[in-house]
Amino acid sequence: MATSGRMLTCSLLRFHERDGQFIRYTVATDWCTAKAEQKPQQTGAKICRFFSFGHVANWSLNFNALKSSVKPYSHGRKWHCLGEHAMHDSPADDMQDAQGAVAQLLQELGVSKEDAVGISSKAPVYIRELVDAVHELDDAHLWSSWQGESGGSAIEHDTFRNKILQIARTKRDMGIFPFLESIGVNPLSTRHISRYLSAEPLTCLIQKIDFFKELFSPANFEGRNISYMVRRMMMQLSVSADDNLQQSLSFFEKMEAKRGGLTVLDSGDGILARLIESFPKILLQSMDKNLKPAVDFLESTGVPKGCVGMVLLCFPPAILYDIGADIQPRIRTLKKAGICSKDVGKMLLRYPWLLSKCIVDNVDNITVYFAAEKVIF
Repeated sequence: MATSGRMLTCSLLRFHERDGQFIRYTVATDWCTAKAEQKPQQTGAKICRFFSFGHVANWSLNFNALKSSVKPYSHGRKWHCLGEHAMHDSPADDMQDAQGAVAQLLQELGVSKEDAVGISSKAPVYIRELVDAVHELDDAHLWSSWQGESGGSAIEHDTFRNKILQIARTKRDMGIFPFLESIGVNPLSTRHISRYLSAEPLTCLIQKIDFFKELFSPANFEGRNISYMVRRMMMQLSVSADDNLQQSLSFFEKMEAKRGGLTVLDSGDGILARLIESFPKILLQSMDKNLKPAVDFLESTGVPKGCVGMVLLCFPPAILYDIGADIQPRIRTLKKAGICSKDVGKMLLRYPWLLSKCIVDNVDNITVYFAAEKVIF
């Protein structure tokens, strides 16, 4: 608390005689001002000038003992201090300390220092929840009833950073909450999504996110207009959609209703976060057994290298498909309908939803009908 330029705040309760109840007020001053107005005759006490409701009053704050022995020097008002933990550093300092604590926790989970600092700096909602939880326990003197790894009474007089660490550890989210927020996922959705990812190590999730960022980078799409392709599917699709295709249509309809609409597919802004919110199970796919083999297989069908991400982005459920059980049989059905092997990749690039079961079943039915009518392919 002795650092120059830092703000000090103190929460106070004043008894309102007319209403018969205590009302909380918060006052603040710059540390330099408090230090400059130190009262010589009172050892360890500093006089801070506060502006409250149009009146200027002097208060005596015993900083050395870390107790706010607050008493009015003017106006004769009755104030009641909330106790020895009522004083906090400025919100900016608290957030900075909390970010450092979260970064430390992430490193304990195996995350690199660079990634840990990046995640903690991009998760303000999660950080604010931790800060508010510590302040609440401090102000209400509830650490004795709080049960953590170190016990409430042991941590009550610990540093603010260590308190943040203890609160974060009790959440047992294994760093998934701040990680999801850092990539743009709505904080209101993180708890729901974390249920799917609870068994996944955070380091593996980071690797998958890096993989998807590269896969869905607009720089790889060779200037193709994805939003146009999606709108064409939404307007022209006439077959009965199965669950996977219906989920895709719902995903794009929700996107169209938000700011930016489907054009975010072309720019890539926040598209990965929206994809994870609608299809969280894509983060459960194995990098070596599912994701990389699927990319390699689609490239082998003729999809241009780098454009596989566009195919999967237009039809996200395909990310969850098994190559042998789902993708290969549907490719064979397309070839049976007369599509040359060298043209399969081009067809998937223009119509990614051909990988949907309902579409392939419809192609199969048409092929059977044409064969019955002796139509020559």
